[in-house]
This record gives sequence, C-alpha cells and structure tokens, in this order.
Amino acid sequence: DARRGTTPSRALLPLRLLVVVPLGALLVFQIRALVDPEIRSIQLANRTAAEWASTGLPPEAVLASWDAGVLGYFAEQPVVNLDGVVNGFDWYDATQEGGAAMAAELDAAGVTHIVNHGAIVDGEDPDIRPYVEALWGPDAAEAARVVESFPFVYSGTTVGSEGRSAGTRELAVWIYELPAPGAR
Repeated sequence: DARRGTTPSRALLPLRLLVVVPLGALLVFQIRALVDPEIRSIQLANRTAAEWASTGLPPEAVLASWDAGVLGYFAEQPVVNLDGVVNGFDWYDATQEGGAAMAAELDAAGVTHIVNHGAIVDGEDPDIRPYVEALWGPDAAEAARVVESFPFVYSGTTVGSEGRSAGTRELAVWIYELPAPGAR
C-alpha cells in the first residue's frame, strides 16, 4: 500500500535498497577475492606441493594432511585426511581417544609423510613436530625431517593450534617425512 500519488516503483525503493546495497557489497568483496592472488595462494601452494610430491616422493609414499582435498586431487600418492571428515568411524574414534590410537590408525594407513601449511619459524612449521610428538613420542618428533617447503604470502584467516590468525603474512606448505614405522 502506497500513499496516494506514489508510484509502485517509488514505494518499493526502500525495499530495493535493503536488497541491492548488501548484494553490491558482497559483489565487491567477491571480485576482490577473485583478483587478489594472496587469497588463493594457499590453494596454489598446496597444489604445487602435491604436484612436487607426485614426482619428488616415492610412489608408495602415503601423505597425511589437514588440506587433504587439494593434495588428494593433485598428488598421485594417497592422502589421509587428518581432519577426519571423510576417513570413517575408526579414525573418528581414534581422534576421540587421542595420541596412541591416532598413531595406530595412521600407521595402519601406511602414512609416511605429513603435509601442512603453517608459519615459517626457524626453517620449520612450528606445529608439525609437536603433533608428531603427541602421536608417536619425542624420538619420532626428533627424527621427522622437512623434505620440502613451498613458501607463499597469504591474506586471509587461518585456524591452527595457535588459534585464529588473520591478515597478510608469509606461510609455507611443509612436507615432513616421518621415521619408518618400526622407528616410531
């Protein structure tokens, strides 16, 4: 219902503004995301790491990663998802038990390498070695070694063991080789 003499188009103007302004802002944000290479850099670095793994690691290598989607798509080796989203109930149960149960599942899957994007601290990812230690112990953490890294600049928000992190910063995708199962 519009006041007498008001056209329907003019009466709907406030409603149109409520719809158009937020959609316009979203469009500007999306265009920025499409043209800003630092927003996509994490996916591109994961792709580069996966492609390198296909030729730089043995064909029998098994990778484990929290970025299993991109790695699994581009790597020729199998990739175990450390997030557990698609691994099944055994992995879920192991994550609920923690440490030794998770290590046993990863050993059963034949995991030989862990791949993750993370900060660059003294030439290493500060999160992978503590993760290996929590699963297999300090000797395995000490024996784990960086095989390759792929630095990139990222602009966005990441979630890790240190909590949320936002802004533009230098990160790398790290490939760590684990000690052989008998040495873990």
